Amino acid sequence: MAKCLEAAFKANFPKPQRRRIVLKTADWTMLEKKWRSLVYIAMEDITPPSDDDDKPSFTRQPRGARRRKRGGGTQSPMDWLPSIEEVLEDESESSAFRLAVLLINKQLKKEDWKDEYKLVEDSLREDCIESGVDSAWLKLADRTLLLSQFLSFPVSKKKRKKSAKKINLDKARIDVFDSVELLKLLDEVKVLCEDAETQVALQKVVAQLKSKREINPDKQLLELKGNAAIISVLLTLNSGKDASKFVFKHRHALVLTPITIFLIIIFFLLLASIFALIGKIPVIGNLT
Repeated sequence: MAKCLEAAFKANFPKPQRRRIVLKTADWTMLEKKWRSLVYIAMEDITPPSDDDDKPSFTRQPRGARRRKRGGGTQSPMDWLPSIEEVLEDESESSAFRLAVLLINKQLKKEDWKDEYKLVEDSLREDCIESGVDSAWLKLADRTLLLSQFLSFPVSKKKRKKSAKKINLDKARIDVFDSVELLKLLDEVKVLCEDAETQVALQKVVAQLKSKREINPDKQLLELKGNAAIISVLLTLNSGKDASKFVFKHRHALVLTPITIFLIIIFFLLLASIFALIGKIPVIGNLT
Protein backbone atom coordinates (compact mmCIF):
# COMPACT_ATOMS: atom_id res chain seq x y z
CA MET A 1 0.00 0.00 0.00
CA ALA A 2 2.80 2.41 0.90
CA LYS A 3 4.51 1.96 -2.47
CA CYS A 4 1.24 2.56 -4.33
CA LEU A 5 0.73 5.80 -2.41
CA GLU A 6 4.31 6.80 -3.12
CA ALA A 7 3.79 6.24 -6.85
CA ALA A 8 0.49 8.14 -6.85
CA PHE A 9 1.76 11.22 -5.05
CA LYS A 10 5.38 11.27 -6.18
CA ALA A 11 4.55 14.46 -8.07
CA ASN A 12 1.55 16.73 -8.35
CA PHE A 13 -0.16 14.64 -11.03
CA PRO A 14 -3.80 15.23 -12.01
CA LYS A 15 -6.14 12.41 -10.99
CA PRO A 16 -6.36 10.69 -14.41
CA GLN A 17 -2.59 10.47 -14.74
CA ARG A 18 -2.29 9.45 -11.08
CA ARG A 19 -4.60 6.51 -11.72
CA ARG A 20 -2.73 5.37 -14.82
CA ILE A 21 0.58 5.42 -12.99
CA VAL A 22 -0.64 3.38 -10.03
CA LEU A 23 -2.61 0.84 -12.08
CA LYS A 24 0.54 0.00 -14.04
CA THR A 25 2.64 -0.75 -10.97
CA ALA A 26 3.40 -4.29 -9.85
CA ASP A 27 2.55 -3.28 -6.28
CA TRP A 28 -1.06 -2.56 -7.31
CA THR A 29 -1.25 -5.92 -9.09
CA MET A 30 -0.07 -7.79 -5.99
CA LEU A 31 -2.22 -5.79 -3.59
CA GLU A 32 -5.34 -7.51 -2.26
CA LYS A 33 -8.59 -5.91 -3.44
CA LYS A 34 -9.61 -4.75 0.02
CA TRP A 35 -6.32 -2.86 0.30
CA ARG A 36 -6.70 -1.43 -3.19
CA SER A 37 -9.93 0.25 -2.08
CA LEU A 38 -7.97 2.19 0.56
CA VAL A 39 -5.42 3.38 -2.00
CA TYR A 40 -8.26 4.29 -4.36
CA ILE A 41 -9.92 6.45 -1.69
CA ALA A 42 -6.68 8.39 -1.27
CA MET A 43 -6.09 8.72 -5.04
CA GLU A 44 -9.60 10.01 -5.65
CA ASP A 45 -9.50 12.26 -2.60
CA ILE A 46 -12.90 10.95 -1.48
CA THR A 47 -14.41 13.03 1.29
CA PRO A 48 -17.44 12.52 3.55
CA PRO A 49 -20.73 13.76 2.10
CA SER A 50 -21.86 17.16 3.24
CA ASP A 51 -25.09 17.70 5.15
CA ASP A 52 -26.82 18.79 1.93
CA ASP A 53 -25.50 15.87 -0.11
CA ASP A 54 -26.02 12.19 0.60
CA LYS A 55 -23.31 11.00 -1.78
CA PRO A 56 -19.55 11.07 -1.10
CA SER A 57 -17.45 13.17 -3.43
CA PHE A 58 -15.44 11.22 -5.94
CA THR A 59 -15.03 11.22 -9.67
CA ARG A 60 -15.81 8.59 -12.25
CA GLN A 61 -13.88 5.36 -11.83
CA PRO A 62 -11.01 4.75 -14.23
CA ARG A 63 -11.61 2.11 -16.88
CA GLY A 64 -8.73 -0.06 -15.63
CA ALA A 65 -10.16 -0.11 -12.12
CA ARG A 66 -13.71 -1.09 -13.13
CA ARG A 67 -14.81 -4.72 -13.31
CA ARG A 68 -18.01 -6.44 -14.23
CA LYS A 69 -20.12 -7.89 -11.45
CA ARG A 70 -21.67 -11.31 -11.86
CA GLY A 71 -25.04 -9.68 -12.41
CA GLY A 72 -23.63 -7.57 -15.23
CA GLY A 73 -23.23 -4.32 -13.29
CA THR A 74 -20.03 -2.32 -13.02
CA GLN A 75 -17.82 -2.90 -9.98
CA SER A 76 -15.44 -0.24 -8.69
CA PRO A 77 -12.63 -0.42 -6.10
CA MET A 78 -15.10 0.99 -3.57
CA ASP A 79 -17.02 -2.29 -3.83
CA TRP A 80 -13.90 -4.14 -2.66
CA LEU A 81 -14.00 -2.42 0.72
CA PRO A 82 -15.24 -4.87 3.38
CA SER A 83 -18.57 -4.10 5.00
CA ILE A 84 -18.95 -3.27 8.69
CA GLU A 85 -20.26 -6.77 9.41
CA GLU A 86 -17.31 -8.40 7.63
CA VAL A 87 -14.79 -6.38 9.64
CA LEU A 88 -16.53 -7.16 12.91
CA GLU A 89 -16.47 -10.89 12.18
CA ASP A 90 -12.95 -11.10 10.73
CA GLU A 91 -10.37 -10.51 13.47
CA SER A 92 -7.43 -11.73 11.39
CA GLU A 93 -6.58 -8.23 10.13
CA SER A 94 -4.73 -5.62 12.18
CA SER A 95 -6.54 -3.17 14.43
CA ALA A 96 -5.46 -0.34 12.13
CA PHE A 97 -7.06 -1.94 9.07
CA ARG A 98 -10.28 -2.80 10.88
CA LEU A 99 -10.55 0.69 12.36
CA ALA A 100 -9.90 2.29 8.96
CA VAL A 101 -12.65 0.26 7.31
CA LEU A 102 -15.08 1.04 10.15
CA LEU A 103 -14.38 4.77 9.93
CA ILE A 104 -14.79 4.84 6.15
CA ASN A 105 -18.07 2.91 6.26
CA LYS A 106 -19.28 5.06 9.14
CA GLN A 107 -18.80 8.25 7.15
CA LEU A 108 -19.76 7.08 3.66
CA LYS A 109 -22.64 4.79 4.63
CA LYS A 110 -24.25 6.54 7.55
CA GLU A 111 -27.48 4.61 7.13
CA ASP A 112 -25.66 1.32 7.90
CA TRP A 113 -24.01 2.56 11.10
CA LYS A 114 -25.36 1.41 14.46
CA ASP A 115 -24.56 2.74 17.93
CA GLU A 116 -23.48 -0.72 19.06
CA TYR A 117 -20.52 -0.55 16.66
CA LYS A 118 -19.01 2.30 18.68
CA LEU A 119 -17.71 -0.10 21.35
CA VAL A 120 -15.64 -1.94 18.75
CA GLU A 121 -14.51 1.35 17.20
CA ASP A 122 -13.30 2.67 20.57
CA SER A 123 -11.54 -0.59 21.38
CA LEU A 124 -9.67 -0.62 18.06
CA ARG A 125 -8.73 3.04 18.47
CA GLU A 126 -7.31 2.41 21.93
CA ASP A 127 -5.26 -0.48 20.58
CA CYS A 128 -3.86 1.74 17.80
CA ILE A 129 -2.94 4.43 20.33
CA GLU A 130 -1.32 1.94 22.67
CA SER A 131 0.51 -0.22 20.11
CA GLY A 132 1.00 2.35 17.37
CA VAL A 133 0.43 1.91 13.63
CA ASP A 134 2.65 1.43 10.62
CA SER A 135 3.91 4.65 9.04
CA ALA A 136 1.97 3.77 5.86
CA TRP A 137 -1.27 4.54 7.70
CA LEU A 138 -0.07 8.07 8.43
CA LYS A 139 0.75 8.55 4.74
CA LEU A 140 -2.75 7.34 3.86
CA ALA A 141 -4.37 9.56 6.48
CA ASP A 142 -2.48 12.55 5.11
CA ARG A 143 -4.28 12.04 1.79
CA THR A 144 -7.88 11.52 2.92
CA LEU A 145 -10.03 13.28 5.49
CA LEU A 146 -11.84 10.01 6.14
CA LEU A 147 -8.86 8.75 8.14
CA SER A 148 -7.47 12.03 9.46
CA GLN A 149 -7.56 10.81 13.08
CA PHE A 150 -4.81 8.31 12.19
CA LEU A 151 -2.41 11.27 12.10
CA SER A 152 -2.61 11.41 15.91
CA PHE A 153 -1.56 7.77 16.34
CA PRO A 154 2.06 6.96 17.22
CA VAL A 155 4.17 5.04 14.74
CA SER A 156 4.85 1.49 15.87
CA LYS A 157 8.37 0.16 16.13
CA LYS A 158 9.26 -1.92 13.13
CA LYS A 159 9.90 -5.55 13.86
CA ARG A 160 13.07 -7.10 12.56
CA LYS A 161 12.57 -8.92 9.34
CA LYS A 162 12.98 -12.66 9.56
CA SER A 163 15.98 -14.12 7.82
CA ALA A 164 15.53 -15.19 4.24
CA LYS A 165 13.74 -18.48 3.84
CA LYS A 166 15.90 -21.39 2.87
CA ILE A 167 15.01 -24.23 0.56
CA ASN A 168 16.25 -27.75 0.17
CA LEU A 169 18.41 -27.77 -2.96
CA ASP A 170 17.68 -31.47 -3.41
CA LYS A 171 14.19 -30.46 -4.56
CA ALA A 172 15.78 -28.59 -7.47
CA ARG A 173 16.92 -31.86 -9.04
CA ILE A 174 14.12 -32.02 -11.56
CA ASP A 175 13.65 -32.18 -15.28
CA VAL A 176 13.43 -28.45 -16.05
CA PHE A 177 11.57 -29.25 -19.27
CA ASP A 178 8.82 -31.06 -17.39
CA SER A 179 6.20 -28.34 -16.92
CA VAL A 180 4.44 -30.16 -14.08
CA GLU A 181 7.62 -30.61 -12.03
CA LEU A 182 8.81 -27.08 -12.76
CA LEU A 183 5.45 -25.53 -11.80
CA LYS A 184 5.43 -27.46 -8.53
CA LEU A 185 8.94 -26.31 -7.65
CA LEU A 186 8.27 -22.69 -8.63
CA ASP A 187 5.22 -22.72 -6.36
CA GLU A 188 7.47 -23.71 -3.45
CA VAL A 189 10.26 -21.22 -4.13
CA LYS A 190 8.11 -18.21 -5.07
CA VAL A 191 8.39 -17.02 -1.45
CA LEU A 192 12.00 -16.14 -2.24
CA CYS A 193 10.81 -13.31 -4.51
CA GLU A 194 10.80 -10.32 -2.18
CA ASP A 195 9.52 -7.44 -4.32
CA ALA A 196 6.25 -7.09 -6.21
CA GLU A 197 7.92 -6.65 -9.63
CA THR A 198 9.63 -10.03 -9.34
CA GLN A 199 6.45 -11.71 -8.12
CA VAL A 200 4.44 -10.36 -11.07
CA ALA A 201 7.18 -11.40 -13.51
CA LEU A 202 7.14 -14.92 -12.04
CA GLN A 203 3.34 -15.05 -12.35
CA LYS A 204 3.70 -14.38 -16.08
CA VAL A 205 6.13 -17.27 -16.43
CA VAL A 206 3.80 -19.57 -14.49
CA ALA A 207 0.93 -18.58 -16.80
CA GLN A 208 3.10 -19.39 -19.84
CA LEU A 209 3.99 -22.80 -18.42
CA LYS A 210 0.36 -23.63 -17.60
CA SER A 211 -0.69 -22.75 -21.15
CA LYS A 212 2.19 -24.93 -22.44
CA ARG A 213 3.87 -22.03 -24.19
CA GLU A 214 7.56 -21.28 -24.47
CA ILE A 215 8.55 -19.16 -21.49
CA ASN A 216 9.98 -15.69 -21.94
CA PRO A 217 11.18 -14.62 -18.47
CA ASP A 218 11.95 -10.97 -17.77
CA LYS A 219 15.57 -10.01 -17.30
CA GLN A 220 15.13 -9.47 -13.56
CA LEU A 221 14.09 -13.11 -13.11
CA LEU A 222 17.36 -14.22 -14.66
CA GLU A 223 19.48 -12.07 -12.34
CA LEU A 224 18.17 -12.99 -8.88
CA LYS A 225 20.67 -13.28 -6.05
CA GLY A 226 21.05 -15.25 -2.84
CA ASN A 227 18.68 -18.17 -2.30
CA ALA A 228 16.42 -16.85 -5.07
CA ALA A 229 19.21 -17.56 -7.58
CA ILE A 230 17.83 -21.08 -7.94
CA ILE A 231 14.81 -19.58 -9.73
CA SER A 232 17.11 -17.87 -12.23
CA VAL A 233 18.96 -21.12 -12.92
CA LEU A 234 15.74 -23.08 -13.49
CA LEU A 235 14.24 -20.49 -15.84
CA THR A 236 17.52 -20.00 -17.70
CA LEU A 237 17.81 -23.72 -18.36
CA ASN A 238 14.15 -24.08 -19.38
CA SER A 239 14.36 -21.15 -21.78
CA GLY A 240 17.37 -22.78 -23.48
CA LYS A 241 19.88 -20.15 -22.42
CA ASP A 242 23.41 -20.80 -21.20
CA ALA A 243 23.32 -20.96 -17.40
CA SER A 244 26.99 -21.84 -16.85
CA LYS A 245 28.08 -18.22 -16.33
CA PHE A 246 25.24 -17.55 -13.93
CA VAL A 247 25.93 -20.70 -11.91
CA PHE A 248 29.63 -19.79 -11.67
CA LYS A 249 28.80 -16.23 -10.61
CA HIS A 250 26.43 -17.42 -7.86
CA ARG A 251 28.33 -20.57 -6.96
CA HIS A 252 28.58 -19.46 -3.31
CA ALA A 253 24.80 -19.53 -2.82
CA LEU A 254 24.11 -22.57 -4.97
CA VAL A 255 27.09 -24.81 -4.22
CA LEU A 256 29.19 -23.67 -1.28
CA THR A 257 26.33 -23.51 1.24
CA PRO A 258 25.81 -27.31 1.45
CA ILE A 259 29.59 -27.82 1.31
CA THR A 260 30.06 -25.45 4.26
CA ILE A 261 27.47 -27.35 6.30
CA PHE A 262 29.26 -30.64 5.47
CA LEU A 263 32.62 -29.22 6.54
CA ILE A 264 31.17 -27.97 9.84
CA ILE A 265 29.85 -31.47 10.60
CA ILE A 266 33.26 -33.00 9.79
CA PHE A 267 34.95 -30.43 12.06
CA PHE A 268 32.79 -31.35 15.06
CA LEU A 269 33.33 -35.07 14.42
CA LEU A 270 37.10 -34.57 14.33
CA LEU A 271 36.94 -32.47 17.49
CA ALA A 272 35.00 -35.21 19.29
CA SER A 273 37.55 -37.80 18.13
CA ILE A 274 40.44 -35.71 19.46
CA PHE A 275 38.82 -35.40 22.89
CA ALA A 276 38.18 -39.15 22.90
CA LEU A 277 41.85 -39.84 22.16
CA ILE A 278 42.98 -37.40 24.85
CA GLY A 279 40.73 -39.20 27.33
CA LYS A 280 42.62 -42.44 26.67
CA ILE A 281 45.98 -40.97 27.79
CA PRO A 282 46.54 -42.37 31.35
CA VAL A 283 47.53 -39.18 33.16
CA ILE A 284 45.29 -36.77 31.31
CA GLY A 285 42.45 -39.26 31.22
CA ASN A 286 42.40 -39.46 35.03
CA LEU A 287 42.34 -35.67 35.28
CA THR A 288 39.37 -35.45 32.98
